[in-house]
Amino acid sequence: MSANGNPFHDRPPNADADSLPGDRLPPEDYARKLYEMQLRAEERRLREETRQMAIARRNEILRRVQQAAYYLIAALQILLGMHFVLQLTGANPSSPFAQGIGFLATPYIAPFSTLFPVWKFGTFNVLNLNTIIAMITYALLGVLFVRLIKIVSD
Repeated sequence: MSANGNPFHDRPPNADADSLPGDRLPPEDYARKLYEMQLRAEERRLREETRQMAIARRNEILRRVQQAAYYLIAALQILLGMHFVLQLTGANPSSPFAQGIGFLATPYIAPFSTLFPVWKFGTFNVLNLNTIIAMITYALLGVLFVRLIKIVSD
């Protein structure tokens, strides 16, 4: 406020009614300020875009891990299912294919091998419920593993 009590006395003659002293910048300072504001906005946008890209990369990796887990679960289920069907239908145990399936499936069935008795009927026919229990157990563990990945990723 000036000595005569008029608050607008110190204003330059070209000042608007809404601006205050010091609000006006020379054009080169205004351009520099505008450029700095735009630069800061662009930096913020780039930081956000980088953050979004990192999130997208992480999500893609987690999606691929989940797909791999489902693939391994399915492969194990097919192997154990083939072993069960070959035993149930009485496939010749000396056949190289049956031996190969048995060789690959046995380590996965072994933890369950004494759970139930194995029923034999016919020459080669075997009903092995332990294989079914192994299939169910591995399927449940696989699904729980994939769910755990989803929980940890969130």
